[in-house]
Amino acid sequence: VWFVGVMAAEDEEGGQQAQQDVSAPEEALEDSKMDTLTPKEFVDMIAREGEQLLVKWHKMITKNPPKVDAFLEPSNASKNRFPNILLYDRSRVKINDNLGEDYYHASFVDSYDKIDGYILAQAPFDDSTESDFWRLVYQERPRLIVLLSALTGADDKKLLRNFWPNEAKLERRFVNGYIVVRCNSVDQVKLESARAIKEFRNGPICLVCPSGVHRCGTFAVLDIILERLANERKVGLLETVAIVRKQRYGCVTHFTHYNHVANMIVRQAISSGIVDHSCIGGSKKK
Repeated sequence: VWFVGVMAAEDEEGGQQAQQDVSAPEEALEDSKMDTLTPKEFVDMIAREGEQLLVKWHKMITKNPPKVDAFLEPSNASKNRFPNILLYDRSRVKINDNLGEDYYHASFVDSYDKIDGYILAQAPFDDSTESDFWRLVYQERPRLIVLLSALTGADDKKLLRNFWPNEAKLERRFVNGYIVVRCNSVDQVKLESARAIKEFRNGPICLVCPSGVHRCGTFAVLDIILERLANERKVGLLETVAIVRKQRYGCVTHFTHYNHVANMIVRQAISSGIVDHSCIGGSKKK
């Protein structure tokens, strides 16, 4: 398993940020009467309508929460970092071993070309959830674990506990020594630009942030759309957000996340030469 830390201390998440949700039913897409847009159509619409168009699209994704019985089970309450970030029964990752309970706050989410291509997981926050997290990893065999948070924030405030061995040749044991996690090497690489990380194994990509929702959901949506952009020259922002939100509670709940993804799509379309820079010159005046 490759473990990649994407360190960003700002905008740290809290449970209070996901108070209104969330899932996007198929009806929201059917009512939109929109086909998946080409990059040029997408950029043109953003240029003409500005932020108001994104607000409209964001509002189209309405509430229709599915069952959350496992989340509401009293015995699982201590396993949830935030008490108001739900976990949908239909997409939750069940741990099917004989080493403990089957519950961890993590969901399967479809990627661009694979069902259950991602696992969106909350970060472990105590000894029990650390063990459960590594049980999940042992079972699902993710090809990559991406941590979308720093361990400390402003004024050295601790945001996450270090739940992996972070020095080469070190190891940590979980579940009474049944699971051993070893660190083979530690490399610090400064990336000047985004790059694709490809592995040959077929396991999912495991995305981890404090809640497993805000940063993880934004990352998944953007990754799916960039893959579609490269392969089909289509965007599908509204459709992609709707699908991800149906599988993981609270993703892209806040308009700032939605707006951030839209801006990244426009930048990628222009920087890659798919769309000419001149097409953004006709922005709608307020």
